[in-house]
Amino acid sequence: MKTKTAIYNYLLFAVLLFVFQACLKKEFEDIQIEGTEPNIQQSNYEGFDFKTVNEYEIELHFFNNQNQAIDGVYVELFTVNPLSDIGTLTDDMKKQKVFGGNSNSNGTFQCKINTRSYTDSLFILTYYIGLPTLTSVKLSGEKIKLDIGTQYTANNKKSATVLKAATIPTPTLVNGYYVLGSWNNYGVPNYLESANDVIGSDFLADVNASLPERQKLPDSHPQYLAGDNDASLVIIEDCEAWVSFVHEGAGWHNTLGYYTYPTNNPPTNLSDIDDLTIIFPDVTVNSTGLTAGNKVQLFYLNDEATEYSASFPAGVSIGWFLIAQGWSSSSYTVTNGIYKHYSNVTLNVENDADLKKHNVLLYDAARELLLLGFEDIRRDNSGCDHDFNDAVFYATVNPITAVDNSIYQSIDTPTDTDNDGTTDVFDQYPNDPTKAFNNYYPSEGETGTLVFEDLWPYKGDYDFNDLVVDYNFNQITNSQNEVIGIYSKIVVRAIGASYHNAFGISINTTPGNISSVTGQLNTMGYLNIASNGTENGQTKAVVIFFDDAYNALPYPGTGLCVNTYPEYPYVTPDTIEINIDFANSVAFSSIGTPPYNPFIIIDRNRGMEVHLPNLEPTDLANLDSLGTGDDDSDIYSGKYYVSDTYLPWAINLPVSFNYPAEKQDITQTHLMFNNWATSLGYNYMDWYMNKVGYRNSNKIYNH
Repeated sequence: MKTKTAIYNYLLFAVLLFVFQACLKKEFEDIQIEGTEPNIQQSNYEGFDFKTVNEYEIELHFFNNQNQAIDGVYVELFTVNPLSDIGTLTDDMKKQKVFGGNSNSNGTFQCKINTRSYTDSLFILTYYIGLPTLTSVKLSGEKIKLDIGTQYTANNKKSATVLKAATIPTPTLVNGYYVLGSWNNYGVPNYLESANDVIGSDFLADVNASLPERQKLPDSHPQYLAGDNDASLVIIEDCEAWVSFVHEGAGWHNTLGYYTYPTNNPPTNLSDIDDLTIIFPDVTVNSTGLTAGNKVQLFYLNDEATEYSASFPAGVSIGWFLIAQGWSSSSYTVTNGIYKHYSNVTLNVENDADLKKHNVLLYDAARELLLLGFEDIRRDNSGCDHDFNDAVFYATVNPITAVDNSIYQSIDTPTDTDNDGTTDVFDQYPNDPTKAFNNYYPSEGETGTLVFEDLWPYKGDYDFNDLVVDYNFNQITNSQNEVIGIYSKIVVRAIGASYHNAFGISINTTPGNISSVTGQLNTMGYLNIASNGTENGQTKAVVIFFDDAYNALPYPGTGLCVNTYPEYPYVTPDTIEINIDFANSVAFSSIGTPPYNPFIIIDRNRGMEVHLPNLEPTDLANLDSLGTGDDDSDIYSGKYYVSDTYLPWAINLPVSFNYPAEKQDITQTHLMFNNWATSLGYNYMDWYMNKVGYRNSNKIYNH
């Protein structure tokens, strides 16, 4: 009886062992698929590195209108235009940011980014009043260097050609509006003052603190919108008045103007206003548009509308109006636009009284001016961002005592709670001086994928599913844009092998510079891990995320492998969160870009590592295995993990990759892969995307 039981148990064990090992690739020999070798082994990829991303070093310099460097400029980088046609930034688009940070005391912003190979442009979104909102640049070479703000400088050619009005203008009506003179085809007035105002960095810092870019003013400064006061210039003694241009952050070509009324009898209907006068026909900044500091003198129109006076009398208020999309680039004229916004709130288009205000007027006592900010989109429109800096100007009067400054809120100054050089508005860690920004790769909420073949140094079946790992890295940076921590989310999606492989990354900093690592899944005991979470015996910091993939994605108990055969049970992956904190910050120029140098350790054999093509092994790799079997590595030329037929054992994808089902050659699932690789990456750079003709969906794993 015992003999029968023993035989039964032995046979049962043998059957189960056979079933489990069915997914084990034949070691030390090429695998055949349906009687033929994989096409990937029959192609010529000589010299190709199989990279799907390009790395760029970004260097930006920011200047004010005096060509002086501006520090503390918060900027975000995108690989697609983040703004809609009305200049709004949606929540979904915010998550597409590839990097964000500050300019330093020299006005310089530096970082490194990885972009998809087919990306051809970089979009620079500047959160700073006084600088262009959006700048685009073509990606080429390895370094992008750009000056931003030079189009705002006082040396702009328009400043040298315009003339100060020598005489008081004659009242002239054009398309229903009074004008102070003519303008060129770009809406730049010919009646500008001969010298631009100086728009200094200290002033811009205060403007940005008062009207922070893409921050809702009702949230950041609710006091600016409180009360019933209209945002008009209330004159209490005779004076002269000017308006100076500071910034525009709109998608529209807006028009700024002014009107007057008796202070004690404000307009209640549009018919009460009869002197709408144009100041700036096109409030737009570009190579041909306005320059920060452009200045226009205002004139008072008498009751008969027959003559202007340079002096505004006491008891009069100057109201402001903005014509949304008022400038016509085809006829070079001012139109009625989409709608108008007035400083007298009762005249505005919204029905909700809480949304009627469209401009604020703030008093700057130190500089003796009044800051004027407009919101150009209807505030009951979902596209409105309510930041009141779509068009920014300031008014000056002579004498300053001629304006009742007691009725205005004061301009704000920057707040930096942790004194790290980043204002609280943009500091994502306002109480931690060592941290300032989160920078996600590929982007917030999205993942890239690493796929591995694990029979190195011998060829496998090239289905690239022996280990499939999704990743998202958050590079936490300080105010100097240096990395102070790497927080990652890792998802093991598939294990197409019986090998118990480990996964980790090598980072270009010393192990001693890692203060701690948390979240690792290392339980098998064959690795020598230091107390700070790095691996002992390494020159560079090596962090092993898990020492056995089957602990991260367990075998379901039936079927073959995990999540590679559609007919077998699917296992829902868990997310592993690994936080790596640095003792000292590290510059991007040295640490590199995600996913850094990722690798697997094959089947608990510490010396057997597999890396991306031409990325060097760690100090604990068995170098004697390099150049053996089908591997053609040459440590003297920096050639690693490339086969004798120029094939890789690992590929990095900048998206969540739809990987092949078990034993399906990648060239038979992703039909443009071969064209991409044989062209050395010049054709079909997006071969992994789901486009018409790009895939054989029947051979891609789908549970």
